[in-house]
Amino acid sequence: MQAKDIDNGTWAARLGDEVTSHEIEVTVASPIKGIDLFVNGSFALDKRSVVLGEKGNVTCKAHGGRPAPSISLTIDGFDFKSKLVDDVQVQIPGADGVYETKQVNKFKLCAKQRTR
Repeated sequence: MQAKDIDNGTWAARLGDEVTSHEIEVTVASPIKGIDLFVNGSFALDKRSVVLGEKGNVTCKAHGGRPAPSISLTIDGFDFKSKLVDDVQVQIPGADGVYETKQVNKFKLCAKQRTR
């Protein structure tokens, strides 16, 4: 038997002649339907850039997903976390329990320090 969306939710059962029921939460996984990435307010595939030493804003939106997806950002070749100004993630459940997740990172992009 395979789980279906209708199986998602809280289920209760009693064992044998017990009077008290025991509840369990069942989460039926649902895939992410799409992801949008914006750099400084513009769609990332439009080749917008962030200038080294200036402040920037990257927003990633994941459409769909259950349980709620978690988003993180890494930029190869740059020390991203040390210059993070603001990092906010919002997860909004829809009526069907499928989430819209939005991650906003505001940062100042700095070159990574090389160690010898």
